[in-house]
This record gives sequence, structure tokens and C-alpha cells, in this order.
Amino acid sequence: WAYKWTNYRLQHRLQFRWMSGKASPVTYVEGSATLGSHDPVHRKASPLYTFGDGHTNGFTDGGGLTYLELTEAETLGLTALHARFDRDSVCEPMGLTVTLPATDLIGGKELIFDLYAGQKASAGSSAKPTVTLRLTRPAVGSVAEGQGEILYEASVSEVKSGSWQTATFDITPFTTLLNASDEVTLTLILDYPAATAPDGPTAHDMGLAGVYITGHTAATGTPAGLVIAIVIALILLVAGVFVCLLIRYRKKR
Repeated sequence: WAYKWTNYRLQHRLQFRWMSGKASPVTYVEGSATLGSHDPVHRKASPLYTFGDGHTNGFTDGGGLTYLELTEAETLGLTALHARFDRDSVCEPMGLTVTLPATDLIGGKELIFDLYAGQKASAGSSAKPTVTLRLTRPAVGSVAEGQGEILYEASVSEVKSGSWQTATFDITPFTTLLNASDEVTLTLILDYPAATAPDGPTAHDMGLAGVYITGHTAATGTPAGLVIAIVIALILLVAGVFVCLLIRYRKKR
């Protein structure tokens, strides 16, 4: 957290992180993102996280979190996750994080966040925050085989303070590198441009009404490719049984 989140401009470049005298390869993946007015439909997307069941779904402190609660987003008519952050200086990080299985992301093309972000300062501020999505696959297996950490990052800036918007992140470059046995840490980071960030103790809010994914059948379901494979396997099994029965019938005759 000691460095600026938005400074990554490295795409598919292999670097090395030295830890305890050993080299751990890190693959940096730069993503792209867009920010628009709140979209309540998401016709081509499947829900990854929603909060109508009264659970925070594993979201926890990613930096500077004061409290986390479920609240009614009256303008949306939905239950949303509300995070409150308090920080004393512009260098302190703010964010939410959650860990999920890679199978929830493999095959996915975009992550879509219905979110709001805003500052609650006594002096007020017109500064518009930046929201950054960070996806991390920790190092696994043999470092010699290149199974090091995979780090994805993309940002949207000029987030309108206190209003619901939809941020869409292209995660294809990241999901194509995952294996089904992997675990991924998702972190959503709230930050302000250094030149306009408020000085002194400041309170900030982040809200999530839902997280959606495109290109994936459902977060808790089975990926489309696996569904197709299962159907083909069943067809081949039935065909094999039919052929065996037919051969046995002819032998008896």
C-alpha cells in the first residue's frame, strides 16, 4: 500500500519481487475501464455479488475502513453495501477487499460495479475520486515454472461524488491466465488525485449495490464451457451404452 495504485502502466511484463532472498515473478496486467451513468439492467451480465440476502458476502477492510454495513439505497430500491473510511493524510489507502475462487471469474470478460463514492468533509470539496480495481492471484506451485503472482489493475476517474454510477472493467487479460484451482483477491480502492485531495482528517464513503460479470453463466453456477463439456460427455456415454447393448443383442442372436 506504500505506493500509488494508479502508477501501473505495465502490460504482461514479467518483473521480479525479491522476498527472503528468493525471486518471485510477478506478471503485471494493465486493464481498461469505463465509467457511466447507473445501469439498472445489465442484460448480458450475471450477478457475482448482490446484498439483498442480508450478507456482506465476505467483503472486508482493504485499507482505512471504519465500518461496513448494509443499507437501503433508496434511489435504487436495493440493499447496498456501505463502507465508511476515515483517514488522516492523502497517503493512507482506502478500500474493500474480498477473496473468491478463480472459477467465479474464468471465462469472464467484464466486471461491472454499481457504485458510488464520495467525501464527507467539514470544509467540503469538489474533488472527484478515482476508483481502482485490483485483482491478485498469489504465487502458486513452482516459481521456476513461472507460477508467480499475477496482478491486474485498472482505474476509472472523475467519479461523481455521492451519485450511483456503473464502472465496467475489462478483465479478459487477467482471466485467461487463471487456472480453476486458483484463488483471487479482489480489491476496490478509493483514492483522490494528489493535487486535489483534502488535507487533514477526512471521512469518505463507498457504496456497492452489486457486482456483475459478463461472459460467465453465473458466479455460483457452472462456466458455460464446462456445461458444454458435461453435455457432450453425457451424449457420448449414452451412445457408448447403446452401442454396447446393440453388440450384445446381435451376439445373442
